[in-house]
Amino acid sequence: MSKAKKLELTIKELTKIAQAINENTISNKSRSQEEKINTDTFIKQFGINRKDFSETIKETSINYNRATFQYDLNGVESSNNNSDTKVVTDKRTPNTKRDTKVTPTKHKESETIVVKGETLETNVAIVEFENMKSGLVEMLEWYKSQRKKENIIDVEIPKISIDRERLTEAAVTRGFKIYPGVVAEFKEFCKNNSQYTMQDLMAMAMVEYMNTYKK
Repeated sequence: MSKAKKLELTIKELTKIAQAINENTISNKSRSQEEKINTDTFIKQFGINRKDFSETIKETSINYNRATFQYDLNGVESSNNNSDTKVVTDKRTPNTKRDTKVTPTKHKESETIVVKGETLETNVAIVEFENMKSGLVEMLEWYKSQRKKENIIDVEIPKISIDRERLTEAAVTRGFKIYPGVVAEFKEFCKNNSQYTMQDLMAMAMVEYMNTYKK
């Protein structure tokens, strides 16, 4: 996975993206599982990915609230609505302090949220469970995308190969003892590979066994 990078976006642009993600998160609650749009997919419409976005907002007062599963924008819109100043990254001295404020959260059994103008009381445990499901879906989507990008070697089932040059002699009958259970399995194997004769399959089995374990 590539390392996250800082995006050259203004505070206004970052705020707009965060607002759109919040609206999608709220809309997902009323959508069916098939209609839900995870954040990783949703944010691509802005030409960026979620990892780079999360890295960039570290330099701002936009914070992801794990209690509400949305981005806190209190004060951001009013103070930066007309600001086109881009987020300057990787140019600070080691002593430069960040403006990001970390607000400690307390465990609550329930919380009040506002959806489309209506105030609703919601159980935090239920919200956390819903967020966990969303995270699992996002992880699955990420895994699927990685499978498309990476070169994954699929294990091939060996094909039966008959060495006709080795089996040129006339077949003869030989009597020897063998376990009934093994014979039954071999007959079933021959039945499933009826394009070959039993004597050819038996001969090749012996040849391959000898080649594998010969000293």
